[in-house]
Amino acid sequence: MVLSFPDEVQAALRDHQSGRLVGLATYQDRTAELDVDSSGSVSFQSSGEIQSDASITVKGYGDSLVPKSKDALLAPYGQEVTLFRELVLRDSVWRIPLGVFRITGNSDHFEDVRLIGPAQAAGEVANALTSAGDSLWQVPVAWVENPPGSDLYDVPGTYVEDPPGSGLYTFTTAQQTYSAIRSVVLGWSVDLELKDRFRLLQKARFVDQKSPVSSNTMYQEIRRLALFPVQENPAIPDAPVPDGMVYEQGRLGAIHALASLAGAVPHITRQGVLTLRLLDAWAEPSLSPVFDIEGTIDWQDGQSDEFVNYVRAASTDDEYVGFAYIADDSDPLSVNRAGPATFEHKSPAYTSQAEVDAGAQTTLRRLRGRRSREVTVKCTPEALLLELGDVGWMRDPVQNRAVLGEVSRLDFPNDVTEPITVSLIVAEEL
Repeated sequence: MVLSFPDEVQAALRDHQSGRLVGLATYQDRTAELDVDSSGSVSFQSSGEIQSDASITVKGYGDSLVPKSKDALLAPYGQEVTLFRELVLRDSVWRIPLGVFRITGNSDHFEDVRLIGPAQAAGEVANALTSAGDSLWQVPVAWVENPPGSDLYDVPGTYVEDPPGSGLYTFTTAQQTYSAIRSVVLGWSVDLELKDRFRLLQKARFVDQKSPVSSNTMYQEIRRLALFPVQENPAIPDAPVPDGMVYEQGRLGAIHALASLAGAVPHITRQGVLTLRLLDAWAEPSLSPVFDIEGTIDWQDGQSDEFVNYVRAASTDDEYVGFAYIADDSDPLSVNRAGPATFEHKSPAYTSQAEVDAGAQTTLRRLRGRRSREVTVKCTPEALLLELGDVGWMRDPVQNRAVLGEVSRLDFPNDVTEPITVSLIVAEEL
């Protein structure tokens, strides 16, 4: 569902209110706030096993977070980053969550390192590295190897062979100079690749064939298989698990199979919680729009064979099943002329034969009336509040056209001045 924020926040987003992208890195009991560069983007898509991913560049000054070990805060071994779009509104700061992500890789490590120390040490170093002409430098003789028993250099103090037998000698004066100098990171940056928590389930494959626990319901099984918090969607009632069901496609595939029992698909909220959302919400017999946003709609021309002329609609338990198809052969899309192209739709909204029959007809009408499978819309930051699966209106006041559809993709640029791109599966067009 659309993220809930006060009206004043929504109004500010609608008016292109500026902001910034920030992150919060977490690993075990450690956290750190991250300054995120404006390059890259955060993307959400309804197809595929991974729902959302991001590419970000993290930068900072002072203490470096460039990972140098497997338990570093930005390493890809279970570490996570939560991203926010921050909005400053008068005396308040609002953070709009963009998602909780697993770090899957890092690259392009950079550190700007400087040597600093007490004034005496600094002066000693400065005097040591004195220019002797183009590309030539002089160093103190105390920093140069002096063979044992040799008077080649007048070296004050004592010297020791280190390591023994190496023929290399460390002098007292050099040791004092080195200990007085330390390195400090003035600036740093690192590129991170992020994927949502479905990546955790994707990698946690079963080592052998698994079956549901006897008598467990759909939500009980999902909780058993999920490795992070699960929240029930009140719009999707629990469903019984059929006897003899076997999980054949790993942990994530098993959760998809369980969700399909209720005509749903797995979904991760912006807070990183696993829940369910309706499959093909745009095809519901009674759409309830949850947003109405203005933007610039991109109408793509062209043709494809992505048409449907035969619909099977059913309740989630298949107690009620209805069919609708194009039988009129004067229509090039009829079953006899174009061949059957089937679409199946299940919904908990179907509770009678009359409802499922009407739903099949409604779905067929929407399918055959679509201009294309998807349209894309350039929007103001108000679209930051949309979630995959949300159904609503996108209106283009310049072209005086509008579409009702389901959000199937979201692209949030890290550059907060750039527009949000939303893809919609079209249900109706005006």
